[in-house]
Amino acid sequence: MDHPNCYSVLADHLRNRRIDEARALFSRIQLPSVYLCTKMIAGYAENGRLKDALDLFDEMPVKDVVMWNSMIKGCVGCGDVGMAMELLDEMPERNVVSYTTVITGFLKFGMVEEAEVLFHEMPSRDITSWNAMVSGYFENGRVEEALRLFEMMPHRNVVSWTTVICGLDRHERSDEALLSFAKMLGFGIKPNSSTFASVLTACATTKDLVLGCEIHAASTKAGLRFDVYVTASLITFYATCLKIDDSCRVFQEKIHKNVVVWTSLVTAYTLNHMHKNALSLFARMLQNCIPPNQSSFTSALNSTCEVQSVDHGKEIHCLAFKLGFNADAHVGNSLVVLYSKCGDMSDGLLMFNEIKDKNIVSWNSIIVGCARHGLGNHALGLFAQMVRKDVVIDDITLAGLLTACSHSGMFGKARAIFDYFSMSMEIIKMEHYACMVDILCRDGRLDEAESLVNNMPVEPNLSVWVVLLSGCAKHCDVEFAERAAEKVFQLDPNCSAAYVMLSNMYAAIGRWDDVERIRVEMKRKRNIVKQPGFSVKFMADARTDTGGSSAGKRIGDLWNKLFGWVMKMKRDEQSGISEERLPIGADRSLGERVLREWMSNDLSGEESEPEVVRSEPSVEPGQVREMMLERLGLGSNGSGTDSDGAGHGVLEDFGIETNIEGFRERLQEIVCEESCAADSLEGVAEMFQEGDGEEESLVNSDRSESESESESAGMEWVSGVFSAAGHGLIWVLGKVCWCADVLLQHYNAHGF
Repeated sequence: MDHPNCYSVLADHLRNRRIDEARALFSRIQLPSVYLCTKMIAGYAENGRLKDALDLFDEMPVKDVVMWNSMIKGCVGCGDVGMAMELLDEMPERNVVSYTTVITGFLKFGMVEEAEVLFHEMPSRDITSWNAMVSGYFENGRVEEALRLFEMMPHRNVVSWTTVICGLDRHERSDEALLSFAKMLGFGIKPNSSTFASVLTACATTKDLVLGCEIHAASTKAGLRFDVYVTASLITFYATCLKIDDSCRVFQEKIHKNVVVWTSLVTAYTLNHMHKNALSLFARMLQNCIPPNQSSFTSALNSTCEVQSVDHGKEIHCLAFKLGFNADAHVGNSLVVLYSKCGDMSDGLLMFNEIKDKNIVSWNSIIVGCARHGLGNHALGLFAQMVRKDVVIDDITLAGLLTACSHSGMFGKARAIFDYFSMSMEIIKMEHYACMVDILCRDGRLDEAESLVNNMPVEPNLSVWVVLLSGCAKHCDVEFAERAAEKVFQLDPNCSAAYVMLSNMYAAIGRWDDVERIRVEMKRKRNIVKQPGFSVKFMADARTDTGGSSAGKRIGDLWNKLFGWVMKMKRDEQSGISEERLPIGADRSLGERVLREWMSNDLSGEESEPEVVRSEPSVEPGQVREMMLERLGLGSNGSGTDSDGAGHGVLEDFGIETNIEGFRERLQEIVCEESCAADSLEGVAEMFQEGDGEEESLVNSDRSESESESESAGMEWVSGVFSAAGHGLIWVLGKVCWCADVLLQHYNAHGF
């Protein structure tokens, strides 16, 4: 078979990586030309089949320079630099491309000395070989040698200058990179899209917004406004400068189909802590049939990790698995961090084992995850594997090991690790001293901790002194704590954490005058407010709460207790402790004693939740809210009449004469004061009513199973509503005791 059409078909097979079909077609061609054999050799090498490429190369009776260079390039691409060097030695006629290809291979695998020798042996060099050598120096961290060789270049083009700009920025010398760009313009070299992208990256590193805007204007004038790489760099630049609206504006200038641009905006949202926007954009990206790359998955998983939504993370994990990214180091590292942060260390370890080419980030991620969950022995075992595999240890590894030992109580091992790295490696940083101070404080060796801080080779920063103060405050050592607090206030007079720790320590030892002094100094003299805490509820619904605010205590816990009363009455009815056995209007201490006994049972876990027997309710759906309020003594008529007609409410069971209207008005006032619409009476009632329809369908589906059972009481139906409404309505089950004390104390002080 030797038809001209077969050439185009063969080229199509190779272009689409259908190497077996290409090989079958090639075998049917009689006397293939040198050009066709060269294409086939390149196709074998690009698909990792180096042996087939070498066999075909050896079978060829005639080989030109292009075929030799293609075979050398294939060896370099498959990682066999030694074979590439042998072919170069056997090559009858070498040109600049032959030498440059082997030099690039040496530099790619860190063989800088061999590349230098071959570079100096070249009979002639063109600008490509010079650029390859300069780029190789930068890739291997030899910045000064790269700059020296760049100055020796007889001629420089835009690629030469772009290589230097990009290399300097990559090695944290962005100011020099911008200066090189100015020199390039001074020599009259016109920048291309890669140059603008590199300069914008340098502007983002230095956060030079003014210069970046000027580069934006220059790129637009140069006709590169819609270039993919310039657009992606602009999005990242504005996001780094906290101008996310400008990033969105650049993205919306054109409908982009390139994954790089979409990934840039996803990363931009992540950098600006707009994680829901990042995940929404990632979903839009899939809807527009744009396949994500490893950077897209990494950014989306980082956002998922920040909101601690393990369900979304698993969905993205499944997609990455389908697209073949599950074994990628970058995606795998993000998955390890996600699962470890969400408390699923088993899946985190599983993902770590699936990563094929583990890098230092992979090892650090799993070690820090084990440290976070107190798995000190696992962390030390992973560290031993790192040592056996000759993985270079960095400062993050050491911080993870110290934290793991600290959280696992292995103080002796932590001290040995710290001492070893202090003597053998220069990776000790300020955070490592802070970790060691925390370890010594946990072990009760406060004098050694203070001595370590005072004898540090560098001046301790605020975090070190705060850690020391925290350790001293936990042990209630006033002398050490006051000295540490003095140092903290010298560095930051408005450090709220130090004030709070001092106040708590004084309160623990009964020095209330000092507590009042600290509080007065915080609120009146310096107007210092405690930093708000941050918690994540229901995977993505975030809420902040400060210690001085009652929004997270009085409203939420009040409804917790109300729901707890309902569930308690239900358990009492089933366990034989009915309302009739409680003293109505009797001595209050007796009712209070019973309440505290119930609370102690809740805390100790002695009383288990009885199984809910579902039967057809005796009330209509929609009456659940009224029944709920009646059981609480808050009927719609305001009389507080119980469902059994006894004429008393829950609070009256404990000897409290309830003012129903005043009680309801007080609840409404608290709701208005705290602006907590989700926890308001109407909001909760609406949630109850929304659950009615769902519960009705659920009860109807189970009717055949419960026809033989007796009709349960009205409160059993209310409990069934709560059970069917999902975890969103029953998350308060374990938090019922505090609000009861608040209600009783409030009654003592003010009445209802």
